[in-house]
Amino acid sequence: MNPRPDEIILDVDDGYEQVTYKTREAHRWALQKGYGYTFLCFTDTYVVPSRLLNSDFSSHDYSGFVVAFEGISYAGGGTGYWLSPRASEFVVAAQPQSKHESWCEDLWTGRVLHRAGILPVHSTILSAGKEGKKNLGLTPVVDSVLATEHLSLNRTYDPSWMYDTHRRVGRTV
Repeated sequence: MNPRPDEIILDVDDGYEQVTYKTREAHRWALQKGYGYTFLCFTDTYVVPSRLLNSDFSSHDYSGFVVAFEGISYAGGGTGYWLSPRASEFVVAAQPQSKHESWCEDLWTGRVLHRAGILPVHSTILSAGKEGKKNLGLTPVVDSVLATEHLSLNRTYDPSWMYDTHRRVGRTV
């Protein structure tokens, strides 16, 4: 496979069930290249970079849209989250302990960082995703100051959603 100039291919399986391993290797790559804070999101997340960079991410080791599951607070992956180099080091050193952890990377990351004493800080500019926004009364990224919007709610993704969102947001940013 020949990557495009803006793509990086890592030596890890590319299936949905291996997303935790992809996350770990992405952080390893960023640390090896000397990057500072990294923002992790996926192909179904629309990002407004200017809004994202205006957040206070560099004041925290771990920040994102915080949710809780089984007593662990973590930053939901669909909307993206920031990790400091310190937090990334813990993620790179960890190994998923179960099949559930191998596909639920955001919860796995939260557990790894929780064990290291690093708790997530809630970011008010990262979207809660479609259902979360509806439940919280938030407006979509196109109508607000939000920096991200998670466009899909399951494993099905249609690239046209990204183009449609960009046409709407491009007029407002």
